[in-house]
Amino acid sequence: MKSRLIILFLGGLICSACYNDRGTNQVLTHKYYNIDSLLDAQIFFLTKSNAQLSKNTTSEEVILNMDSTAWDNALGAFRDLDINKPSLNDAYHVTENVADSSSNLTILQYRLKDQDSNQRLKELNFYYLESLQDIKIITAKSSYNSLIYSSNNQYKLSFTQDQKQTILKSYTISLAQKTLLKDSLKSTISFEII
Repeated sequence: MKSRLIILFLGGLICSACYNDRGTNQVLTHKYYNIDSLLDAQIFFLTKSNAQLSKNTTSEEVILNMDSTAWDNALGAFRDLDINKPSLNDAYHVTENVADSSSNLTILQYRLKDQDSNQRLKELNFYYLESLQDIKIITAKSSYNSLIYSSNNQYKLSFTQDQKQTILKSYTISLAQKTLLKDSLKSTISFEII
């Protein structure tokens, strides 16, 4: 009886050692730059440092105290810039090491191969100094066209470096929308981290 229990125990131990839980041991690879991880790191840092957000529109300036949920909501529009999705595999043409003509920065560019597709994000650019760990600016352009509605939006995130840590310093969202009745809406909202 004891020998059967020992054999059963050892068999279970061997089987459990061979079992590979795909959820915990899976290695994730990203074909494109992982903007979600960058945003998560920014939210963590900004929350920890008790940073405030200054919202500037054409009519007002508001200073907001932020917690992690508020930062996640404030930066939520930039989560849509994540192109590391299985459905977008090979959807973007990648151009590396492009010299910026107006600065000393280098650009990593992502351009949608099929500009006529339903994918809204058409262009994503990462401006960096010496390496992608030293990102200075991220810009993006999105557009959408249907019979009753069209939009052209631009996004910009600006960063600074402090003791080799990338820190978000400001961001801007510019919206241009038009409806079937030709009503237009153009708006730019700027945010600065203080």
